[in-house]
Amino acid sequence: MLKRIKSIITPKQKLGPDYACIGFPKCATTYILRKVFAELDFETLTEGEFRMTELGRFQNQITRARFKGKVVAIKQPTIIYHKNMVKTLLKSGCKVIISVRNPVQWIKSFSNYALRNNLDGKKMRERAGKVYSFEDVIYKGKAWGDISIDRGMMSRFIVNHVLNSRYYKRENVHFVVQEEFETEHDKVYGELVAYLNRPEAAKGNHNHRFRYNQKNRYAYFNDSSHDDHLYSVYQQEIESLCLLLDEHTDKDLRAIWGGYYSRAFS
Repeated sequence: MLKRIKSIITPKQKLGPDYACIGFPKCATTYILRKVFAELDFETLTEGEFRMTELGRFQNQITRARFKGKVVAIKQPTIIYHKNMVKTLLKSGCKVIISVRNPVQWIKSFSNYALRNNLDGKKMRERAGKVYSFEDVIYKGKAWGDISIDRGMMSRFIVNHVLNSRYYKRENVHFVVQEEFETEHDKVYGELVAYLNRPEAAKGNHNHRFRYNQKNRYAYFNDSSHDDHLYSVYQQEIESLCLLLDEHTDKDLRAIWGGYYSRAFS
């Protein structure tokens, strides 16, 4: 039986999953895993974040899933930051999903996420014992894990790690904009399932709509006192993302972002 399975799986197919949601953190990637991949009955290998360094360990599982006719999909929103990991996926023919978000909202949300289990809700503690505040990150250029001003420069990672790859194919990259998902759920959901080659699911179960974080959930969610600084820092990045999506998708990011875009240039 094993020989039979091996005989119907090509080397290219064995390299990786069929689909991967590779970026960015705090941009609806968990929703895509749990309410899109899972509900379309894809084999997701793990219940949460997928470690690309462990891809070899899952080869037998991928092979068995394909033998059963299942589509294999993974989610790990920090893959986008690692050029070699992105290359591995693109080279295998994997089709990727990149979800982006207004960078000002992104860094606030990501910081809130890191703060939520902290007792005082204001400091981000590292294993090494260092303690950073939200202000340290946005004014002093400190990095706490994947949270930093630099990591919010999404266009640079998209261009350098995806679009400039020799293995990049436009039809194998799909962009999702979180703010559009919030306001036009059915449209974005329909685009996703069409990209995932499951158009019959476009009118499926919409009970699980994507919803933005609830107000007052975390310490900085409604804190706009730093917005002038953040919009100044990210002004060029906001324009770069708009130009990038203009060129590589049919999405008008300036219109989708509306007030977020205007705020950057007010």
